[in-house]
Formats: sequence, structure tokens, C-alpha cells
Amino acid sequence: IIDRETFNKVQEEFKIRDVRMDMSGNNQGNLGLFSGFLKCNDCYRGMVKYKSNSKTYEAEHGHKKEIFYCSTYSRKSHSLCTKHFIEYDLLENLVFNAIKNQIELVIDMDNAIKEISKSKSTNVEREMLEANINKAELELNKLKKLKRICYDDWKMDIITEEEYNDYSNDYTNEILLLTEKIEKMNSELCTLDITKDKNNTWIEEFKKERNISKLSRKTLISLVKNIYIKENNNIKIEFKYEDEFNKTIEYIKNNEVMI
Repeated sequence: IIDRETFNKVQEEFKIRDVRMDMSGNNQGNLGLFSGFLKCNDCYRGMVKYKSNSKTYEAEHGHKKEIFYCSTYSRKSHSLCTKHFIEYDLLENLVFNAIKNQIELVIDMDNAIKEISKSKSTNVEREMLEANINKAELELNKLKKLKRICYDDWKMDIITEEEYNDYSNDYTNEILLLTEKIEKMNSELCTLDITKDKNNTWIEEFKKERNISKLSRKTLISLVKNIYIKENNNIKIEFKYEDEFNKTIEYIKNNEVMI
């Protein structure tokens, strides 16, 4: 039995393996650069690759022209989805540039976090948040207690049902508002914890790839979850660590650091 984190790492390592086997166990050659990553942006099914017979293209580029198509359109029915086609060379270029831009952004974010960490105001903000949360939780418990007392008073005929309903509605609304306020403050406190993680392992994963000069399968496995193919040669990349990325962006915005 292994823990979930180890299991996930093992699964990622399987992706890196460069050979693909058919059902009889025979070697079918190398995995393609994008194998397992491409999905149609509309039907979310995989993309399939076809090779063009264009001799002109092959003569100019030294290899056959390769094009990806939506597998639903290509293998099932033209009425179920559209082509979503894109040429291999263009896709490779788009993905490479997008990854480089994302790496540069993450490095800028890392520098911003380090600047924030130098500021004493971060500790002051944490202390203020914790104090406000404690104060709000005390008030919340008080309101809940008052609501229970109100119910008991009604049952003991100390107050009328109409009075009980009025009091109860008021307390309920105050409890909801205060609960939302506490949740928001806890969320803000969570973003502050980003600076406590000095390693920021997800940032390090991007920084490892900062000097790439060519797109590789290893880079894709390290940084990318899915690549969605849209119409008109447009793509959308779903990067790994998106939750961490968004929390970091929120943290930097809250601290008014420009990246």
C-alpha cells in the first residue's frame, strides 16, 4: 500500500516512458509528443493525428505534414462535432510559447512573493486577521446562543410566536452574514500561508524548465494537464498547479505588488 502522492508520481513516470505496446506486447514505436494531452475543446474527446500526402510540404520541411482532428468528428460523425483541426508544427509552436510565457509569469510571481516576505506588514496583517476571526467567532457563538434562548422563551410562553419569528429571522440573517465574513477572512488567512512555504515546490517545477529551447514530453508532463484544441487554430492550456497559481495571484493582489 502506498500513499496517494507516491501513487500519482508513479503514474506520471509511466507517462514519460517512450515506448508504446500493442495488445500482443509488440513495440509500436515512440509515444508522440502530445500523446494523452490533446482534447477537443467542445466534446472533450481526444484528438487523432493524420499525415498528409503533400510531397511539396515534405520536400520543404523534411517530414510529412501532420494534422490533428477531433476524434468524434473523424471517427464517429461529422454531425456530433466539428473538425477542430490544427497542424502539428503550429501546435508545437503555440504550446512552446505559451509554456515559456507561463514560466516567466511564475518567476515574476516568485520574485513578488519574496518581496512581500521581506515586509513586516505581512505578520501584522496575519495578526489582525486572526484577531478579527476570533472576535467574529465569539460573536457568532453569542448569536447562536441568543437564537436558542429565543426558541426556549417561545416554548415557555415568555414571548409570542410572532415575536419569536421576528427575533429568529433577525438572528438567522446576522448569523449568515457573520458566517460569510468569517469564511472570507479564513480565505485571506490561507493566502497568507503561501509565504510560509519557503520551498514553493510548484514554483520550482516551473523554474526547472526556465531554460528550455525546445518543447519536450518531459516538460509537458511536468507542467501541463490538458491542451484543448479550439476552432481557427486556437488552443487553451490547462496547467498543473492552477489552485496554487490562483491563490498566489490573489495573495499578490491583496498585498498590492505589481508583477
